[in-house]
Amino acid sequence: MIKPFRTVSAVFVLGVALISLSACATKPAAQREPVPELSFTNISPYHVDALRVDVENLYQPGADPKDVSTSFPVQPDIAIKRYAENRLQPGGQRGGLKFIIEDARIYQREILPDNKVASWMGAGKQDQYEIFLRLKLYYTDDVGVQEGRQGTLNFNRTLTMPSSVSLTERELRQLKFLEQLMKDVDAAVSQALAERFSMRDGDALPLASLLSTPEIR
Repeated sequence: MIKPFRTVSAVFVLGVALISLSACATKPAAQREPVPELSFTNISPYHVDALRVDVENLYQPGADPKDVSTSFPVQPDIAIKRYAENRLQPGGQRGGLKFIIEDARIYQREILPDNKVASWMGAGKQDQYEIFLRLKLYYTDDVGVQEGRQGTLNFNRTLTMPSSVSLTERELRQLKFLEQLMKDVDAAVSQALAERFSMRDGDALPLASLLSTPEIR
């Protein structure tokens, strides 16, 4: 009598296990929240005193093994190129303005907490991203590059966040970081065009929100 009872019990346990596995298999996977995008299609144009505006991206992310810019939702060099193509518009009768992206590296490093116990347990770790951006602008006419109407803009910014944040939260913070960087770039480009190139556009509005969703809460 004992053996049949064990057999029935084993079958019952196996049946419960199969039902549990089936329930786990059919449970819908968690939906990943959509991440906003940087949009430059509706920004106010900045008309420069040139017949042409040429935007060129010379940066090659694969050239630097430490560069992690391709892990961002939008690569900085691509975002800068989109910005320049939409923001800077020809409004003159001659010459050309060249906008060149020379560097857009991002380095990442892990910051460990000062507390040794927390560090040993893996708590309190942070990820820091540092961007190195270099842009070059110059004006050319039939003779060539005009002396005094050229300039290089350098930007160095850092973003720090807990290593434990979710992927969606990480990408949102990276996008907000890029959005603020783009506003800094626009302010510097506008100032350079006005002061070094004598190309001031009083109708151009400062960049507002570039993200397609509300602010991160």
